[in-house]
Amino acid sequence: MTYLLAVIAGILGAALGWIAAAVLALLIGDLLEVSNFEGGLGMLAVLGIGPIGGLVGLVASVWFTLRWRGHVGLGAVAWRIPVVIMATASLVAGATWYFYETRANLSTSQGGTPRLEFEIRLPPGTVPTPPLSRIRIELNTERNRIPGLIFDRAGRQEGDQLIIAGSVELHYRSSWRLLELIMAPDEPVHIFDLKLAPSPRHMKDFGPWRRVNFIARGAEQPKPATDADAYEIRARVVYPG
Repeated sequence: MTYLLAVIAGILGAALGWIAAAVLALLIGDLLEVSNFEGGLGMLAVLGIGPIGGLVGLVASVWFTLRWRGHVGLGAVAWRIPVVIMATASLVAGATWYFYETRANLSTSQGGTPRLEFEIRLPPGTVPTPPLSRIRIELNTERNRIPGLIFDRAGRQEGDQLIIAGSVELHYRSSWRLLELIMAPDEPVHIFDLKLAPSPRHMKDFGPWRRVNFIARGAEQPKPATDADAYEIRARVVYPG
């Protein structure tokens, strides 16, 4: 119980120490008329001075908590402080990782949105009505529905099969993603279950070719695809930078 209280006190002390040091630095900078060009003073206060205050607050809070719980000797406190600090750092790192991995938005710190790049291999002898850009692609998830893009000049022939390529943005973490291919308004919808992780990683190469999973005709409910539905897809996730 003592160590748990010390960890909690350390987290609170670090937060309060960081804030206090940053505020104090801002006040002193203002009194000394230090230039705040493009937020320079604020950045220095929060990212330069703040961490020092956070470290002081962390150590002081842990020390006071251990003393309060009966560890009054210098030797008894000295070896326990690093243990509590390491436990605190591990807890904060674990919480940061958890919240990052379960975040709703997949945008990165570089300010970009990851995208799904895909290639779709059409059945032998299938020739879409030009241009290719008129083919509709939609990504359907539990959070949103977003149109994709077929590259107008990205078709290439592989034997008697045409391969078309395109991309669609991945905005949100999602437990399932369905990519819908609509060749023409009067044709059935071909639905691919992408089977991506909720927060997919950057992929250098395309994955293996996989058959279409479902076919939807008109207002009917989607039905499992058969061997006659020879549409295939391969895809990769690309993050900015």
